[in-house]
Amino acid sequence: TGGQIVASGAYGPTHQTGRFRINLAVHPDHQRHGIGTAWFDWALSRLPDAKALIAITRDDQPGGPLLLDRQGFTLTVRQPHSRLDVAAFDPAPFAEVDAYIKEEAIMVQTLADLQATDPHWLQKWYGLHCLILKAAQSEEIPSLESFKAGMDHPGFRAAAVFVAVEEVSRHYVALSNLRHVPAAPDKLRSALTGVLPEYRHKGLATALRLRAIDYAREQGIAVIETGVNENNPMQRLNTRMGFTPVHTWLTYERAMLDEGM
Repeated sequence: TGGQIVASGAYGPTHQTGRFRINLAVHPDHQRHGIGTAWFDWALSRLPDAKALIAITRDDQPGGPLLLDRQGFTLTVRQPHSRLDVAAFDPAPFAEVDAYIKEEAIMVQTLADLQATDPHWLQKWYGLHCLILKAAQSEEIPSLESFKAGMDHPGFRAAAVFVAVEEVSRHYVALSNLRHVPAAPDKLRSALTGVLPEYRHKGLATALRLRAIDYAREQGIAVIETGVNENNPMQRLNTRMGFTPVHTWLTYERAMLDEGM
């Protein structure tokens, strides 16, 4: 419009065949002028074999939900985005957690430690990551190749990945992945925290969060950000630990005609 870019969009496949993720951003001054509708028409004409479309927006950007509703999408997931003021965190209510997991013969180690001591660290870490995603019914199960490529992310640090390990069997049973934010050196993002179903209710998620906060303090980090589905028990833990909501990510899906719509 007048030589200016007022919208940008992209689409691409998910890890499930026939399912595509849609991303669209329209400048606020140009919303509700038919640009989003025109872009969707254009994108759909290039996805004749799509079985389903997935789009994500935020609750503080009302134009997104309105557009997706008009395009026949249905809200499927709400994911509050929260942040913790590291300096204000009070560890006192969680003082007994470390002793409790020691009684369970489980220790928390960094991935950096495991890289130095466990020759099978990559296969075990990847396997744990996939099992946690499957237990959460996630569709985004990465291949080993794409998982390894994530280690090339500029925010990746092996010392910022924490793994709960059984002392005797050396099984990996829980993890917490943090990422630095190159554009904001005083910030960390929690990429994934999860516990295998058979090891839940043992304080492992809390222990991993505490180690993450300790790491943040050691690195001079001011804020940790995270986002989990609102029905996930991790959301309740985050609230107990002092994370406060900022906004909510909304996932919408649209089934295509060849799925019976």
